[in-house]
Amino acid sequence: VNENGDFVSHAGFTAHPEAGFLVVEPVCTHPDHQNLGLARAAISYGLQLGKRLGVETAYIEAWYSNPVSNRAYQLAGFELYEVERIWRLDA
Repeated sequence: VNENGDFVSHAGFTAHPEAGFLVVEPVCTHPDHQNLGLARAAISYGLQLGKRLGVETAYIEAWYSNPVSNRAYQLAGFELYEVERIWRLDA
């Protein structure tokens, strides 16, 4: 939050300690506060909480066409794991 108490960055987490992983989603930062490392800090905090639960693996998803998010996740220590197929049908 900023000095006014407004949210400027957020990272959500869903932990699955019984399966040993957590999912990071969504991650967002207000445009006026981007490129300050806030998303990375929010992700780091959530990963620390996950470790307290015994979770050692985290997954995060980003479109290949979103280089800003992909770079942020790479800087946070994530490595490319799998490239998904996305199916579409226009009805």
